[in-house]
This record gives sequence, C-alpha cells and structure tokens, in this order.
Amino acid sequence: SRAEKLYKLAYELDFLGLRLDVLATIREEIRDQVNVIMSTLDNLMVVASLMLTVGFGFAVEGTFPPASAEALEDWNLGFFRIDPLVVYSIFVSGSLIFPFWCLILTIMMRYEVDCIIWAH
Repeated sequence: SRAEKLYKLAYELDFLGLRLDVLATIREEIRDQVNVIMSTLDNLMVVASLMLTVGFGFAVEGTFPPASAEALEDWNLGFFRIDPLVVYSIFVSGSLIFPFWCLILTIMMRYEVDCIIWAH
C-alpha cells in the first residue's frame, strides 16, 4: 500500500541521515586530532627554539671550562681513553645540532600538515 511505501521511504531517509551524522562526527574527530597534532608541533618548535637559543648562548658567550681543565687527566673508560674537554665539546655541539634539526624537522612536518589540511 501507499502508506507502507511512505514508511519505507521515511525509514531510508532517516537511515541516510544517521549515516551522514556519523560521518560528520568522524570528520570532526579527525579535525580535533589534527588540531592536537598541530598544537603539539607548535609546542615542540617553541621548545626547540628555546633550547637552540640557550645552546647558542653558551657557545657564543664563551662558557668554556677554565684553563686549569687542560691539566685534567684523560678518563680511562676501560676500552678507550677520552679527554674531558672532548666530552664537553661533544655536548656543546650536540646542544646546537640537535635542537637545530628538531626545529627544521618540526617546521617540515607542520608544513606537510598544513598542505594536507588545505588540500581537503
């Protein structure tokens, strides 16, 4: 009968509406997750730039060990010997290299996320 056809059509329309609501909810959830990722990348960029600033400040301001450190004996680690000033220079170079590359890579990731967002 005609009433059954209308009920069936109304049921199908309600079902399609429910599917659209579920898809909209999933889309909003994905958008929220992307916003969390972007804010995490922004925080990581701030931390990396601060660490780079501090490391650069140490290197430029000349916070080097005193001259008496030249007289220190090499550290004997069993299988090799190393000068304490070499260890210091490795840490100073790491304090410049690692934050720099962290900043570069987070900028690249942020750029890729922005490109993906604007593409959709």
